[in-house]
Amino acid sequence: MRTHRPRPMTNGATFPHRRSQRHDPAIMPAQIRVRVLFLAAFCLWLVLVSRLVKIQVIDGENYRRIAMSQHQTILELPSERGAIYDSKLNPMALNMPATSYYAVPEEITDTTGVLQAFQRWCDRDPQDLYPRLAKPGVQFVWLSRKVSPTVEARIDSLHLAGVYKFEERSRRYPFHRLASHVVGFTGVDNQGLSGLESKYNDLLSGKAGKAVFQRDVHGKGFFLTNNPFYQQPQDGSSLILTLDTTIQSIVETELRTAVERTNAHHGMVLVMDPRTSDVLAMANYPDFDPHAATDTPLEYHRNRCVTDQIEPGSTYKIVAATAALEEGLFTPEDSLFCEMGYITISDRKIRDTKPHGWLSFRQILEKSSNVGVIKIAQQLQSDRLYEYSRAYGFGALTGIELPSEVKGLVRSPREWSMFSLASVSIGQELSVTPLQLANAFCALANGGLLMEPHIIKEIRDDQGNVVYQRQPKVIRQVASFETVRTLSDILVGVVERGTGKKAHIPGILIAGKTGTAQKSDPIQGGYKPNAYVASFAGFLPADDPKLVVLVILDEPKGLYYGGDVAAPVFKTIVTKILHTPSCPVPVVEPPPMAETAPSQVPESINVPDLRGLPIQQATQHLQQLGLTAQVTGDGLWVTHQTPLQKRVEPGATVALTAEVDRVPDLRRMPLRLALSRLHQAKIPVQVKGSGLVHQQKQLTGGGCLLIGSL
Repeated sequence: MRTHRPRPMTNGATFPHRRSQRHDPAIMPAQIRVRVLFLAAFCLWLVLVSRLVKIQVIDGENYRRIAMSQHQTILELPSERGAIYDSKLNPMALNMPATSYYAVPEEITDTTGVLQAFQRWCDRDPQDLYPRLAKPGVQFVWLSRKVSPTVEARIDSLHLAGVYKFEERSRRYPFHRLASHVVGFTGVDNQGLSGLESKYNDLLSGKAGKAVFQRDVHGKGFFLTNNPFYQQPQDGSSLILTLDTTIQSIVETELRTAVERTNAHHGMVLVMDPRTSDVLAMANYPDFDPHAATDTPLEYHRNRCVTDQIEPGSTYKIVAATAALEEGLFTPEDSLFCEMGYITISDRKIRDTKPHGWLSFRQILEKSSNVGVIKIAQQLQSDRLYEYSRAYGFGALTGIELPSEVKGLVRSPREWSMFSLASVSIGQELSVTPLQLANAFCALANGGLLMEPHIIKEIRDDQGNVVYQRQPKVIRQVASFETVRTLSDILVGVVERGTGKKAHIPGILIAGKTGTAQKSDPIQGGYKPNAYVASFAGFLPADDPKLVVLVILDEPKGLYYGGDVAAPVFKTIVTKILHTPSCPVPVVEPPPMAETAPSQVPESINVPDLRGLPIQQATQHLQQLGLTAQVTGDGLWVTHQTPLQKRVEPGATVALTAEVDRVPDLRRMPLRLALSRLHQAKIPVQVKGSGLVHQQKQLTGGGCLLIGSL
């Protein structure tokens, strides 16, 4: 084995022995420490960089928002709610300044004092308020919203620490209860909760804006209007209604008096302009104060004029009457035998309030004979009665700008029973809303045009510019001008001589119809005992109508006929409206009372058309009218008559011819009526054309051909 020896130095000396640094145990720990420190510093730097990246890049937006929130706050700028005015621009709903109170719980030094103060002056329950104030981390608690000036002064005088004021806008109703069902009300946050306030909430509310509120280093705050977050609030639009607050006030006062006097469950009144179907007044009683709506029963909030369905009773008889006149079945002087008080339909008896024998078409409506109207409807048949019911707008929404309107119920003839034709003709087995009924009378008053009713006249934006203006809208022609004018003249007789005499006003020509309907029982079925709806609908002046007024009293106690309880309310309301400056009807002074005794000269009598009737029935009818019958011939039916539909003096003689095996001469008689008379006489008949009987031909082997012509 070779031994390593040190090499000699050049100067002859030798190098000392050196150990390798790589393996020197004294040097290695220092190197490791340096490297570890370097690695730790690098890792720390890496963590810091990654954290910085996360803060600046990944979570940068979030931290910027947090930083901004410490000195900037985005606040909502409330818009001004639009006002509601009547047709004369009297404000019915507007905004007023109001003070609200809130608390910063951590700043309150006397919690008991705060609770006691707001319990006493704002009726706040301490058991409800205390948990909110004691909840950890809560920075804001509402104490009371929109307090009265009196309460504000009381609370301010206490100087409660941690309690602050906040200025808001409060909805106020200058007329209080007036038209409360129409206008409605808002909640504490000015959100519409009923009526037009609810229906047009978005339009009235406008659009809220946004602004940035910034605090400087001293804590002083100011708005940044040039900030990109800033949005100008857009105030709401305003509604101008068709209502007249003067007329509305009269209506509500008289309705309240009537409901309380008759002890009725509730009442409704509508006043409309028949030329446009604008609603001038719409009243319900009981009513409510919109400033304290939550303190009244929910039932009082219903606008029954559009939400409630009633059986109209005899006011609905205008439908059958219109159809009969329009179809040429009857003239006002045609007569029907009213069976002395009742008629039997499908084993059920329908009665009149008083027994009647022979009555003319005119008298049937004047006396509101159920039997007479049913006999008229029997000539119409079910389909025709249904068509005219729908033509008048029953069974369909009117389209008025009010919430929760219902369309009523008018069943198709396919669903009718054998009894339904009789029931529907006198206003039973169907339901209508008060608005539908009033609008039907508008059509009758304006010449036969069914129009869309409205309660909004205009809409104006926040600058006062008109953005919508209501225009009258015709839905359909219900009947000819001649027909509705004839019926209007008959309804004048209802007020002058018939069941509506208590609605008569001297000097004013009024057309109207009474109604008395027994209330149906939705639970037990059938009708409630001793429960009635009394109504009267009328228009004036009858020769040039400007006003339609409908009065309804639900379940009056004592007297319950429409002519006794509703007609007098109509009279009082109209009388007061006539003396207002805004009345559309010119006031006519009543004629002076006659100083002499009234003339004793009896009125002349119109001779009815008796052709085709049994001789015995025709003779009895003439006797009831105070006329004398002179019969010639041995036949069973009246074949000829002289005079025919002319006015004669009482006691005059009417010549009736009854030829054996001879078809009655029915020329110039309405074709449908002639057809009915021949069927009653069991004479075979064929028909051509429509309108009045123009020609009549005897057929070989018996029977008759009737040729109609318009």
